[in-house]
Amino acid sequence: MADVATTTDPASTPARAVDDHPYPRRDGDASAHGEAPAWTPRPPGRLTRAHVARPWLAPVLVGSAICLATGYTAWQDPNAGGVFPGCPLREATGWDCPGCGGLRATHALTRGDLAGALDHNVVIVALLPALVVLWGIWLLRSLGVRIPRPPQPKAPVWWALGALLLAFTVIRNISGVALFEYLNSTT
Repeated sequence: MADVATTTDPASTPARAVDDHPYPRRDGDASAHGEAPAWTPRPPGRLTRAHVARPWLAPVLVGSAICLATGYTAWQDPNAGGVFPGCPLREATGWDCPGCGGLRATHALTRGDLAGALDHNVVIVALLPALVVLWGIWLLRSLGVRIPRPPQPKAPVWWALGALLLAFTVIRNISGVALFEYLNSTT
């Protein structure tokens, strides 16, 4: 027991060597020791270079893809079938998920039928203006336009929105009540 140090004086403890670190050292983790990293960073890939050179490219590509999908939905009626996928939750359980009826609502909106779109999916119709505004802000910021940041919602707001979405999902699946059946995607 003579080998055990009984004092906590820092001068009495032996100094650690550089390689005597309490945590395992990863490759390239030399910043704590003042050394150069053991690896050289990879040059940026083609996608990263394109994003840096043309930051507007991502919102333009996303907007173009959404416009093409919307155009196809306007041309091909989802009510008639076609290549549109079915909802996995609806096929497995027979219940409508929060997005059920979204393609039919989009088709109705492209035809100018707001009442029909609301009949298929109220949530999609309510969220579309906000999504268009958010996409526009993304595009303008990528072009260098300074837009003030909107206030960020706090956690209770997100929880309330999630609860509303869950309530919408449950209510739209209740049969026998006329108002609730209106929220169903099959009406």
